[in-house]
Amino acid sequence: MPIDLDSLSLSFDKFMQAGHYPGAMAVARNTLSLLEDEVGHDHPDFATWLLKAGSLLRLAGDYPKAEPFLMVALELREKLLGAQAPGVAEALNELGLWQASQRRFEAANLSYERALGLRLTALGADHPEVAQSLNNLGLLRADQGRPAEAEALFLRAMAIQEAARGPLDPGLATQMNNLAFLCFDTGRYQEASRLFKHALAILRKALGPNHPTVACVLESMAALYRVTDRQPEAARCQDGAAAIRSSWH
Repeated sequence: MPIDLDSLSLSFDKFMQAGHYPGAMAVARNTLSLLEDEVGHDHPDFATWLLKAGSLLRLAGDYPKAEPFLMVALELREKLLGAQAPGVAEALNELGLWQASQRRFEAANLSYERALGLRLTALGADHPEVAQSLNNLGLLRADQGRPAEAEALFLRAMAIQEAARGPLDPGLATQMNNLAFLCFDTGRYQEASRLFKHALAILRKALGPNHPTVACVLESMAALYRVTDRQPEAARCQDGAAAIRSSWH
């Protein structure tokens, strides 16, 4: 019987949207096992599920296990799809996120810049995947201590994302949260608070109140409130984040 990849992808996405990483990983591992038996390793579908698994491991903080999944997925996509394919840009983007998490900033910059170039060529300057690349470059510039460049990249990403997907898109909220954290980091506390609150409202509406991304924003807000001596609000945000995280297990 052929593998029903559509159903497996739907199941994986439901777990991801709910923030249930163990369930998503179980689906990814099962799908990779089925694909290995059905089509072998040298197949675009196998590369796609390697990338899903590697991205999920990175999100879950299991960085050593994530790297080989991401590297092999990129190599397979370059081999099977060609070095200029949009799917290669997706793999480069995920690899760049892993490299940045390990503070391998030069490598991450190369991955992000190459992904951005491929996306601009294949998709045009107004595509949400271009916004994603700009956002990730913004995160990298912030990590490198270049806040002005980071802010400009975040603002470009947000403009593209909102024009393409509307003002209630969770991708826009993620970019907004990144800009908020940059404002926090540079002492612009009022602006940071406004952006955090806006991002939180979008994410709760789009993803539900118990999503991991909601917890991340609440933790950022708690840190901001502690710095600005708003301890009761800090405690409420921290408790809210802790309740979400405890619900994952």
